[in-house]
Amino acid sequence: MSNDLYQKVTDYIISQLLKIKDTGDNTNWLCPWSGTDPSVMPYNILTGAPYTGINVLLCWMSSMEHGHSTNKWMTFKQMLTYGQQNGIELSVKGEKSTKLVKVLEFKAKDAEPGDPFLKRTKVFNVFNGSQIKGLPAEVSGIKVPTPYTFTYSHADAFVRGTKAKIKHHPNQAFFQNRSDYIGIPPITDFKSEAHYFATLFHELGHWTGHASRLDRDQKGSKFSKAYAFEELIAEITSAFFANYFALDGSLQHVDYIQHYVTALKSDTTIVKSAASKAQKAYEFLHDLQPSKLDVAV
Repeated sequence: MSNDLYQKVTDYIISQLLKIKDTGDNTNWLCPWSGTDPSVMPYNILTGAPYTGINVLLCWMSSMEHGHSTNKWMTFKQMLTYGQQNGIELSVKGEKSTKLVKVLEFKAKDAEPGDPFLKRTKVFNVFNGSQIKGLPAEVSGIKVPTPYTFTYSHADAFVRGTKAKIKHHPNQAFFQNRSDYIGIPPITDFKSEAHYFATLFHELGHWTGHASRLDRDQKGSKFSKAYAFEELIAEITSAFFANYFALDGSLQHVDYIQHYVTALKSDTTIVKSAASKAQKAYEFLHDLQPSKLDVAV
């Protein structure tokens, strides 16, 4: 993207932020995909019971770290039971389990009537449905990819040219810094192909900040200034690519960016600083391409 076009996109974002500030009209950013998993909360395959409390967080953290693509789980023993009941051979050979905890209530041997129950915590291990070999897709929750013809074929070719590791993940889009991969719902879950690519380029913006690439500060906790600033960089990177590939649709970058400007409790000049780093991310992703793409800009 030429410097003139870069400046044009940046100036437009700033002008829209000022407009929102003056009018007070700040439409909330909407999730660009429609979740198809019947439950965002993790649950047990064999019993159908949802996991609760700290186990919800432990399942989510494991899914984000290892790229599990379903919210369904069960223990090794339950896997054997399910296999026997349904006459199928299941295996988790080579897979790493996720540790969860359960609270057991009991009474001491010398307890008197009316004495309260005592509690102790027991650790147990579960496997995600995507880790269990031989489990039918309709049970594991893994979606079987269907052939898809991209309207924005240049954008698809560009993404593949980055060689970024991208995995399908239900109901969430994120960059996992520790394991260095992008998680994103399947394109068929999105309201439009344009929303899919806008979201993917946002995550690729984060991907460029990894220590092995542009090495930006990505250690900020959620709601911190460092976190908000990194989100600004990623979303402006996405805005640049939306312009570059002429993505159709109301992508609402301005509303999303306004949220983080507010979080930073700063004026719109913060966008210029983030836009400078976004341009570096944009150029870095272009430099990864095996050949120059024929895209009209």
